[in-house]
Amino acid sequence: MGDSQEMYDLVLNGAFPFIKNLHADGDSAYSKYMGDAIFKIPTPAMLTKIIDGIDSLDLTMRTARATYTNICFPK
Repeated sequence: MGDSQEMYDLVLNGAFPFIKNLHADGDSAYSKYMGDAIFKIPTPAMLTKIIDGIDSLDLTMRTARATYTNICFPK
């Protein structure tokens, strides 16, 4: 995407305000809970670390099924 500062600025000034203001009519549970939302990731380096961590998650169907099975049917 570019450097971490560019990504941070995009999330801080574009993506986060967009998500926060979805359903801004004030009638939905979403708007009530997101109305006071604050972007609290302090630095571009921290955002990069968070994104790298999410990106490294194994979200395949096989893993999700195994996790579900282990939670619902512990040995």
